[in-house]
Amino acid sequence: MARLGRRAGLVVAVLAGALALSSCVATPTSQPTANAPAPTATAESGSGTARSPVSGKSATVEEKPVQVGSLTGFGATRESWDSSHTRDANPKLVAGCCYGPRIRFFGQSDTQDTWVAVLSEKEVYSFEHDFPPRTPERAATEQILSQDLPRDARLVRAAVGNGCKLFLYRSATLAREAPDLGAYISVSLVSPPDETVYFPTNIWSASVMSSANDLGTC
Repeated sequence: MARLGRRAGLVVAVLAGALALSSCVATPTSQPTANAPAPTATAESGSGTARSPVSGKSATVEEKPVQVGSLTGFGATRESWDSSHTRDANPKLVAGCCYGPRIRFFGQSDTQDTWVAVLSEKEVYSFEHDFPPRTPERAATEQILSQDLPRDARLVRAAVGNGCKLFLYRSATLAREAPDLGAYISVSLVSPPDETVYFPTNIWSASVMSSANDLGTC
């Protein structure tokens, strides 16, 4: 699998730019009698109506539903991604390519970002998630499931390839909220030092990208 020119200092990723994209109504009220108690302020939860304790009139405000996507990782809009990730502000990096926290990384004296090479058009469709040295396969996949994939992502199949392990996930939420990407997500785990042999006890990176219902290749 071709890497993105990283591992010799800070990672520099080249990516496609992200395309970002009451009225008051008086209602008649009956005249209070001498024995009638003074009106009190009331709140009607969810009705959009606030009552005045002075005039007894009600102000009605039209409420419009706000559509908010649930995705903050793969398939999220760039705005949603940025709201849940810490962007690396290093001016030497391409803006929006890399996100912390910074971690120790195999063969490097300096730390580096956790997410690199983040690419998006309408939605984030590809990135690499890196791990500290000696991260086992189980811990890596658990982090990807909890931090990167939709909550309803389910494993379809997995296989060891030529120097990596491949996973295919399916998510109905992804298909609904990011229809351009479809329902399938391909994840490939690789090991140091050169990604030619897969070591399940030592994962250093995962590539996460959209898939057409296939595992892909290493």
